[in-house]
Amino acid sequence: MKTKILLSLTAFALLLAGCKKDTAPQEPASSDIPNGTIPIVFHVLYENPADPIQNPDASVFRKRIGQINEFYAATLFPNAGSRKVQVTFTLATHDPTGRLLDEPGVNRVGYAGSANMSASEFLSAKRTLQARDKAILWDPNRYVNVWLFGFLVSSDPEQDENNVTGISYLPYCTTAHPLDLLVKWDGAITQQPYYMHGITLNNRYFLPHTSGGNLLDDEGMFTFCHEMGHYLGLRHAFSEPKEGEGDCDNPDNASDDGCSDTPKYDRKTYQASFYAGTLPYDRYYRQPCDGGELCLSTNVMDYYYSLRTNLTAQQQARIEHVMAYSPWIPRSKAATKALLENFTGEITDERPEPILMY
Repeated sequence: MKTKILLSLTAFALLLAGCKKDTAPQEPASSDIPNGTIPIVFHVLYENPADPIQNPDASVFRKRIGQINEFYAATLFPNAGSRKVQVTFTLATHDPTGRLLDEPGVNRVGYAGSANMSASEFLSAKRTLQARDKAILWDPNRYVNVWLFGFLVSSDPEQDENNVTGISYLPYCTTAHPLDLLVKWDGAITQQPYYMHGITLNNRYFLPHTSGGNLLDDEGMFTFCHEMGHYLGLRHAFSEPKEGEGDCDNPDNASDDGCSDTPKYDRKTYQASFYAGTLPYDRYYRQPCDGGELCLSTNVMDYYYSLRTNLTAQQQARIEHVMAYSPWIPRSKAATKALLENFTGEITDERPEPILMY
């Protein structure tokens, strides 16, 4: 989850320089996915098709795909020093039956309740999926499913998701290719999801930011990059204590996200001081848990206030490990075949609890 606060980041810019086409497919449904390529389908869930927030123009999705590709290629903010990840995101061209999509990467679906719907409930692994849900859960070995709708606005602060911009699941790993802080589940190699495994984005923040053209203010772009980071194996770049522990009980940077090159800080103390107006340093800086010098927050897996322009070398390595070995990640036929052939374990009925990132 990421949250939105309406303050400009302009000063920091200076620091950084459902319709389907009922025709025969133009290519076979089983066409291969090039290595390092991840097709994405945006399932646009709407109640009012004339509302541009609920049902954005196709150009919006083209823009977002262009931005996320530039971000992960480390060219969106060329002077930020981010690491380049060997991945290309594309808009899916065909639906699971092989029919050509009217709009690449976009599946528009009238979905009752989607103008004001709980994203956490939609993604819950405990609910029974309805037929309408199964129809918009495409094979995760071929697509990343992204659902765009209006998150719940409620007078109950425990239920309200108005300021939530996105939620995503972490991937699984396998016993043959484990990765620290990811759940192992070999069954995902041969099974399909029993819950809505993917990314949800709040349509209220998805349209491109237009105030002054400052990219650092574009919450929709950062949310998409952040949630994709979760989907590809990244956790938050700040302390997330386990039950019974304090935020900085373990000062080891890698203990919360598996990456020692992401300075870990006490998020709870930072927030409390910020909202009380007593933060003893600029809000874009952090005090690391290890007691080191203040550092400017630039990591995309941090929350506001942060420049969010960077990925580190170890985050890059985690993503590339997931792309190579995790189930439910789109990959080429040869890579999928190798994943299956190298699996020698036993598939059981066990379904470990997936990790939903807020």
